[in-house]
Amino acid sequence: MKTRSLLRLAGLLVVVIAFWLSPIPLAMADDRALLEGYWHNNYGNITLPTDSFAFTWELLAKGRVDECFYGLQDPRNRPSFDASYPKDFTDVQVQACLADSGHPKVNQAYVWGLAKSGDHVWMGTVANTLCLVFGGFYGPMTPGPMANDSWACEMGFKDVRPPRIFMYDTNTSELTDMTQSVLDQGNPHRSRLMGTTGLRSAGALGDVVFLGGIGAGGVSLFAFNSQTGAFLGSQQFSQYNNIRQWRVINKQLYTGVGKSGGGAILRWVGSVADPFKFETVGNLLGDPAYLVEHKRRIFASTWGGPAGSGGTVLYMSPLFGSDQKLTTVDASGWKVVWRLSEYEVEPAAFQVGGALESFGPYLYWGTMHVPGTGLVAFNQMYPGAPSDAAAFLGTYRPIVIFRGRNFDTKQQRVELLYGTSVLPKYNALAGEWSLVPNGMHQSPKFGLAGMNNFFNNYTWAMQRYHGKLFVGTMDWLYLGGVIAESLGSDIPDSIHQIARQFDGADLRAFISLDLPAVPVSLNGLGNILNYGIRTMVADDFLYLGTANPMNMATEPGEPNGGWELYKLHDDELCPYVPEE
Repeated sequence: MKTRSLLRLAGLLVVVIAFWLSPIPLAMADDRALLEGYWHNNYGNITLPTDSFAFTWELLAKGRVDECFYGLQDPRNRPSFDASYPKDFTDVQVQACLADSGHPKVNQAYVWGLAKSGDHVWMGTVANTLCLVFGGFYGPMTPGPMANDSWACEMGFKDVRPPRIFMYDTNTSELTDMTQSVLDQGNPHRSRLMGTTGLRSAGALGDVVFLGGIGAGGVSLFAFNSQTGAFLGSQQFSQYNNIRQWRVINKQLYTGVGKSGGGAILRWVGSVADPFKFETVGNLLGDPAYLVEHKRRIFASTWGGPAGSGGTVLYMSPLFGSDQKLTTVDASGWKVVWRLSEYEVEPAAFQVGGALESFGPYLYWGTMHVPGTGLVAFNQMYPGAPSDAAAFLGTYRPIVIFRGRNFDTKQQRVELLYGTSVLPKYNALAGEWSLVPNGMHQSPKFGLAGMNNFFNNYTWAMQRYHGKLFVGTMDWLYLGGVIAESLGSDIPDSIHQIARQFDGADLRAFISLDLPAVPVSLNGLGNILNYGIRTMVADDFLYLGTANPMNMATEPGEPNGGWELYKLHDDELCPYVPEE
């Protein structure tokens, strides 16, 4: 057991806050003291177990150096990438980069899409994601170009690089880059891929695998024969603006897409010969983020929700018919069965729907929060209110985990598993912050928000495997530390040592309905630069794709940046299987 004290990490947090808020003036001392005390009192004495129980994992593949970085705004940067794409640098190219006073850079950052079909694991990537987030979420607080030992961001779309597609053979352990097979077909397939920001999703059924991404023209899908690797073609859907997850449910393939004014749930009705055929089986007023089957229905978490809904909502489909699937007649029958506003009391505490999974009689789901976006929302909702450290602290939220059952009945019950009993709320009339009970008036059953980790800000993946429910997070502690160092903060070695023990994404597993989730890894599966467990798929093993945008971390013998693919072994002799 090791103790993680936020009080001892307070130096990191204060400097990170200063980064986001500069040059905005400080808050009134009373509000800031109240909210600092709130977070310190909650997280100051958390004890986290470090045992990983009977889980072991193996690194299968990793993103590699694909560019020579000569410095911010140097015109040689992008040409060095283009000359090699879609291949990695050879050792000779890496040495030539160093000899030319450049820095080897790894752009491909996330396993953004992950699917398995037969013996093949398919992956779609996205490049320099941290830079894209910096440039896309913070409005007037968007930082300028930056470079440090961990990452370089040139900003202004200069960090955009096309994604790549990989196929990993589980029998031969061979990783094959499938990107070239798309480029070789010429336009429109080539231009679609080159214009796709990243391949955010992947899904497979039968002999077809899809990789879907977003770009200026909408959602683009790329289809392959999942067994032979043959490229089947691509198609762009201009009516959609987002795609995140696919699910195989009762031998049917579903996905969620965003569109103007909401979103839709699609069911694939195509074939190898005609892959791009879908029918709409759900019309939603929110952009669907994640979806899963639970009790003969599909549930979807959303990014935002219909007007007056309180933002993020949970949708439930009609019951499957006798053929165990949804059809077009079900499209208008989806219902909102839960709203984040039932728990959250401060509307500026911006959160969106995270991963969800069915586990025993319950549906489990979590939230996602980009640090600092609550402050952006605060500025919009309360014009003239001080945009200061208190506003940052009052709108910040670690992930919250819920579970529910008996939806849309008199017996509906939603439990708070990880959260906080009281939450910060801003009183616009009084111009001050206070602490009030959460909207559910529940104390968390298992622990504090963030699964007892203040820095867990995304519920990024959930997946059942061997009778257990695995949860992968994003943990931004490492980012905060690097930002603090880049600002010249004098952080004592003792704080560094404590922080390094908990850098990296958390992977946890619920092994019982009645126990808190046990830790599998609290340090990014051994690479502290893996700040997220972004994707999961379960089959013969649990396959895990990481988020690691540390594009400048390429020093041999040190933790390196770039996406990673793992397989996890569950060595537990008697896995728990929850009762239905």
